[in-house]
Amino acid sequence: MRFLLIFIFVCTSTIYAQTSKLIIDAKTFEAKDKEGLSIFTGNVKLQRGKDRLFSDKLVIYMTAKDGDKARTPLRYIATGNAKFIIFTEDKHYIGTGKKIIYSPLKQEYRIFGNGTLDEQIEGTKLSGEEIFINLTTGKAKIKGTNKKPVRLIINIETKESTKSTKKTEKKETIKNTEEKETVKTIESTKEKK
Repeated sequence: MRFLLIFIFVCTSTIYAQTSKLIIDAKTFEAKDKEGLSIFTGNVKLQRGKDRLFSDKLVIYMTAKDGDKARTPLRYIATGNAKFIIFTEDKHYIGTGKKIIYSPLKQEYRIFGNGTLDEQIEGTKLSGEEIFINLTTGKAKIKGTNKKPVRLIINIETKESTKSTKKTEKKETIKNTEEKETVKTIESTKEKK
């Protein structure tokens, strides 16, 4: 029980060096105090602010016990239907794979086994057998196999697509204005009756 309280304190105060709650839901929880392990199994859902992690199993490795010092999470390993949703200052990522390893001190994610990483704002999509991303440096590495090579999909804006987007936006504005005028006409007709 003491380990659980220390674990909760550490996770809520130092995991990302920010102030927000870390909430983990799972069917079972097991603590191995001497090894510095916390094991969550069965429909695991981790939430911290807007960030999420889902998996069948989550193992959290903590620093060694050092007197009264609180333990710090070193590594999170999510396996089985693993998926994460993370937000940074200017990015929004969704990642999936058979196994996801997160190192909070380095701000690194590793995705193994049929991995995908989608950056939602720019529309960039990566897929491969192993994906590495460092949120601090912005570096990413992807490895594929002979049967399944790396795939990168990037939205490239051209003059044609910019013109097309502007035309579409103009048409939508005109359409919305026409719809509003139609609604006003219908409402005024109802009022006259």
